[in-house]
Amino acid sequence: MSKKILIVDDEIDITLVLKEFFISKGYEALAAFNGREAVGFLNQPGIDLILLDMQMPDMSGLEVLKEARKIHKDTKIIVLTGFSEEYKEEAEKIGCDAFLTKPFSIRTLITAAESVLTGKEEGRSDIATLMEDDNVLAKAKLLFIEPNEITYGSKLSYFRDLKHCKGRYRVAAAFTENEAMKKLEEFKPDIVLSDIGVFRLYKLRDKILKMQSPAKDIILYGLSPDAKDSLKNGYASFVGGLFDPITAMVSPEEMDRLGKIVRRAAMEHGLYKSQETETEQFYNYHKVLLEASKGMVLITDTSKLLYLIVYVVKKHMKLKSACIFYYDEQDKSFVLTCKRGESDAQRGYRIGDSHPFIKWLKDRQSGFSYNKDDFMNLPDVGNELEKLGCAACVPSFNKDKLIGFLILGNKLSGDSYAREELELLLTISNEAAIVIENAKNVFELQKLREKEKENYFQTILALARTVDEKDAYTRGHLDEVTRYGVIVAEELTESLKINIDMEELKTALLLHDIGKIGVPDALLHKISSLTPEEFEIMKQHSAIGARIIEPIEKLKKIGRIIKHHQEKYNGTGYPDGLKGEDIPLESRIVAVVDAYHAMISDRPYRKALPEDTALNELRSCRGTQFDPLIVDAFLRAYEKGKIVKRKI
Repeated sequence: MSKKILIVDDEIDITLVLKEFFISKGYEALAAFNGREAVGFLNQPGIDLILLDMQMPDMSGLEVLKEARKIHKDTKIIVLTGFSEEYKEEAEKIGCDAFLTKPFSIRTLITAAESVLTGKEEGRSDIATLMEDDNVLAKAKLLFIEPNEITYGSKLSYFRDLKHCKGRYRVAAAFTENEAMKKLEEFKPDIVLSDIGVFRLYKLRDKILKMQSPAKDIILYGLSPDAKDSLKNGYASFVGGLFDPITAMVSPEEMDRLGKIVRRAAMEHGLYKSQETETEQFYNYHKVLLEASKGMVLITDTSKLLYLIVYVVKKHMKLKSACIFYYDEQDKSFVLTCKRGESDAQRGYRIGDSHPFIKWLKDRQSGFSYNKDDFMNLPDVGNELEKLGCAACVPSFNKDKLIGFLILGNKLSGDSYAREELELLLTISNEAAIVIENAKNVFELQKLREKEKENYFQTILALARTVDEKDAYTRGHLDEVTRYGVIVAEELTESLKINIDMEELKTALLLHDIGKIGVPDALLHKISSLTPEEFEIMKQHSAIGARIIEPIEKLKKIGRIIKHHQEKYNGTGYPDGLKGEDIPLESRIVAVVDAYHAMISDRPYRKALPEDTALNELRSCRGTQFDPLIVDAFLRAYEKGKIVKRKI
């Protein structure tokens, strides 16, 4: 007679699949999707085993456990939860036969169920023993489904580090649904770790089940920025196993947790082996290559990056030669960009994009590296690679585009290449492709920024000139004030070591009066003194200028400088009455040079003042209207002959 199992979990998708799985194994299975529904099932006779989740919304697992023990004292109960310490002590006190912490594989669950039902403990401690044995390495093919290369990078580094992850993993990645399905068919992973932002796991599970030749017993995990939130919203799913969301954050602690989960999954599915005698030698250069690859992200010069790869690979793998071919988009060919060691071909040697070898590599796409025997029998390929002393080839793809390949010569020892060696190099090669693409993007971004900067200043200058030309009496004021301001800033930097952003200051000097666009011409050209009402209108120009500038993200700080260039050091200025160092340093510089040039220039209501008179005015207002440091720097620059009035 078959055993009857009651499965209680509020995640409907998981519960139904578990029910189907146990039925396929010959059990009679019932499914309850909340605590109250589970209590209703408890009145049925002959329940042999209850699989009970702890966290449910309407009635907790502990409450269901208490009810179950009242009705079925002898029924076996396995508690399932992702929060072991929170419930374990109380659950054991009420009475449960086993306690499984999520996530766990279907194999673990079946083993636990059979052990509890039969009373045998066989196999329950084997995995724990293996997990603690540093001489046992997990060995599995991992496929990461990620939103982008950046989130993938940290996981890639971790799972390639033998010391940290205690495993030799072959790793691949997909960044879209279509890429994921292609990799599932070609790469045939043992374990899939998918960001739930790319693929809802039930959807991915369904796609895998519909594949023509699905990999047997694929282990599927969900990665989420918030594991608890994912549990709450039911994004967990599985194929051939039970799997719960794991956080997608990449702190060292989270990566270690993810590493242990993957290691355990591999162990439970027999994907592991003991370290062999040659492991130490492999590990030595494996470690060096990993360290070198971590440094790749710091290099933005493509030629230096390629040289680093060739140098490290040849030296630490002890090869007779190594070289890299990199794609030249203009010439539509792969160029021997850098080489070390024995080889008939010289730098600059080219293999055309239409060459049979290139076509052969492209047809196979990413995910594989090749020994000499894989391609030496191909027409027109063997002879070409013989010139290069090729014993192995590692292609480098970026988003299914072949961007280059690494040619490895024979080992000095005469040994052939192990498949895991080529897999390691393939992983590094594909990571290098991402770094190279990033380097190209950085270069293009720098060019774009330079162009934007040029356009940006041209726009500013045109706008500033419009304001300058508006007032015939102060035409040329802009250039002179800008020149004076830069000279004073240089004097401050030289004498007091004050750090000033010259570009921001120059821009603020060019635009400091831009708010006068909003002041009536009649006030700007008025010959007599302004009335108090008119002066209030004129005072608005600094705030108007700031409002014109501040919506532009790049000019927000400059907008603040412009707004406060009419503030006074003693706090009696406008628009906000700022005092002392509360006024931006650049605003204090603008205030001094603006006032000086205004004094030595003709105005509608007076003729220009002599320079000595203007200088004395600066001295008399030192500490009241103007910052003493700025005035002193201006006077020093004037005495050195740097500030000279020019004829306009």
